[in-house]
Amino acid sequence: MKKTLPIIRVESIDNIDYKKPFIISADKLFDWNIIKKWNLSRLKKQFGNMDVIVYRSNKEMKWRNDSKQMSLSSYIDYIRTTKDKEPYYLVDWSISLTPSFVSNIKNNVKYPKEFSSWNNIKWFKDKLFFSFYIGPKNSYSDWHVDILSSSAWAICIQGEKRWKFKTLFTEYHGVQKKGDLVYTPGGMIHKVTNIKPSVILTDNFINKHNIINVVISFIPNVLKILYRTWKRRNSKKNNDNYFQ
Repeated sequence: MKKTLPIIRVESIDNIDYKKPFIISADKLFDWNIIKKWNLSRLKKQFGNMDVIVYRSNKEMKWRNDSKQMSLSSYIDYIRTTKDKEPYYLVDWSISLTPSFVSNIKNNVKYPKEFSSWNNIKWFKDKLFFSFYIGPKNSYSDWHVDILSSSAWAICIQGEKRWKFKTLFTEYHGVQKKGDLVYTPGGMIHKVTNIKPSVILTDNFINKHNIINVVISFIPNVLKILYRTWKRRNSKKNNDNYFQ
């Protein structure tokens, strides 16, 4: 039977164990005065005419197959009024944002050293994974591991979210409130549910705290490639022998 523990709340990230999730007040690490402006009302005012693709939340993880496109303004109206049990969720919203907006936030939101990607991993250091998660009450991301088993920070700009993490023997549960930052360790499976209509600003990173998990995440794909190569060569060899 798994042991259930609360996600620890810390006052500093000095000497922290980066293999476990934690919650910290965002203003201890970031300029909260810049970040807190990007609530639903501000996003609707500045980007309301933009089209977004939203996905249905459900336990079967088929939500990416149930999607629809609408303006951000219409989606925010939906967030404020919906009573859907499996509501639509706007996830990883960054691709459609203007480069100047993303660059402005990136330049003004100074990352703590421990949350920065290594300089030589340009793919992660740039703005590829910087994004918003925006959704109504009861929307959620089911159990998953972040891309390439990277780590992530997530700041709650508006609303409230329930986080669950699990390892082989332990589960960690906690509630993230406005102004809280949640740290996700690289490679740790987790589930996130919106308790209230919520806006989250998040980013993924690769550095010394998760590089082993990142390397391990490549192994299944490498094995698949090797197996397919072997199978293809073996098949060609059998065909050659057949025609001899």
